[in-house]
Amino acid sequence: MEFDPQPTLTGSLLEVRPLRADDFEALSAAASDPLIWEQHPQRDRHDPDVFRAYFAEQLASGGALLVLDPTTGEAIGLSRYHGYDPTRSEVEIGWTFLVRRCWGGVYNRELKELMLRHAFRSVDSVVFLVAPENMRSRRAVEKLGAVEIEPRVSASGVASVVYRLDEASYDRGPESEGGAMDPAELMRRAYELISNGDLDAFAELLSEDFVEHEVSPGLEPTKAGVLQFFTMYRAGFPDLKMEPERMFVDGDTVASYFRATGTHSGEFMGIPPTGKSIDVHGVDIVRFGDDGVGREHWGVFDVMGMMQQLGVVPAPEGAPA
Repeated sequence: MEFDPQPTLTGSLLEVRPLRADDFEALSAAASDPLIWEQHPQRDRHDPDVFRAYFAEQLASGGALLVLDPTTGEAIGLSRYHGYDPTRSEVEIGWTFLVRRCWGGVYNRELKELMLRHAFRSVDSVVFLVAPENMRSRRAVEKLGAVEIEPRVSASGVASVVYRLDEASYDRGPESEGGAMDPAELMRRAYELISNGDLDAFAELLSEDFVEHEVSPGLEPTKAGVLQFFTMYRAGFPDLKMEPERMFVDGDTVASYFRATGTHSGEFMGIPPTGKSIDVHGVDIVRFGDDGVGREHWGVFDVMGMMQQLGVVPAPEGAPA
């Protein structure tokens, strides 16, 4: 089947149609948030004049697609097919961005689902070219099951990391036999990202309507509050490590008994650095959606033990020094 680079595609959360010249104002408004471009090689793309050149390039490409919110008709992003190669039976998907309210995995996952399913009607594989430092995009394509191959130079002349995804691998995906991602594996991934300080990738594991049931004074019980919480802990304990010791799964929910270690080398909750180490335990309970994104969290953490180890609170009489 001949590949159509500008289809109209409809999902439950978004719609995709060919980009038109009269889309500039709406798409420029969507792209005006500087945080969208903070990991991109062209970080000033939020500037209207810079974006105008980008828009003209996409319009001329013949493969650009406007992403719309079907409820409001609002422009919420863009993506593009490029470099259809019938000999390799391959096409590239790239140039994708979404407004921040659509970050968190669900919207990006549906966009890729629509575009991949369309591509696989005509080609055997899809490639993604990503700037090496753009870890947010790299994590996103890795979660699809794409495999890193030899680097290439992109259409913009930028040396890029290349990922390939074939139809068989995408159907199989990083999922469990039941079709949904294993909550235990998702929990391990969350701890790994926190321990590596990659809070941008960690944020993609939380839904935009995430609910936090563990009360933390001064923090909202939301996704933003959770990210603020771990930003604070990483500032106080830059070498913070979180490791699950026991996990139990019940359907879409995982309970984890974890160990947290680190060195107090930064200010934490108003406490100057002490140079002391902590080694404490806690329990996390997280419910995940069918899309593999966290929906809500309950937890307890040995804050008293941590404060005693820092010397802020006296240890009980007879406790080890």
